[in-house]
Amino acid sequence: MLQLIKIQIGDWSGDGHGQHEDYYFQSNKSIEDIRKAYFLAKQKYPKLCPETFCCEYEDGVVPNKIIKESKKLGFKIDKNNFFCEEMAEYVAWFCKLGDTEHDLELTIQERTPTLAFYGFDENEQHIGFFGYGLLGN
Repeated sequence: MLQLIKIQIGDWSGDGHGQHEDYYFQSNKSIEDIRKAYFLAKQKYPKLCPETFCCEYEDGVVPNKIIKESKKLGFKIDKNNFFCEEMAEYVAWFCKLGDTEHDLELTIQERTPTLAFYGFDENEQHIGFFGYGLLGN
């Protein structure tokens, strides 16, 4: 059964510039499984983590090392065409680095659980927001 998952790009919590865009993905796994995959990918590929770039206010530039390394692993970034939707697709791809058996397919839907969340889970882990610097210009 497919699950719906929301990936928010920008200031998802509303405590900064307040702008964000929501992208909805269909998944063959639960939000908990996708979060586990994200944490596994973050352990394996910490330098490619989507929380580490385009994360400051008005920072919309993807570092060349991210472009090169992600391309080696199968995700091509066009630095002249990397906006919110591309970041959402990147986040979905990054999760797949942690679990190759899941599929996240971009769709349109409302009221779905988000990958990022407030606080910490039972393992004291947290997923913050992505692409904060891509909005607010």
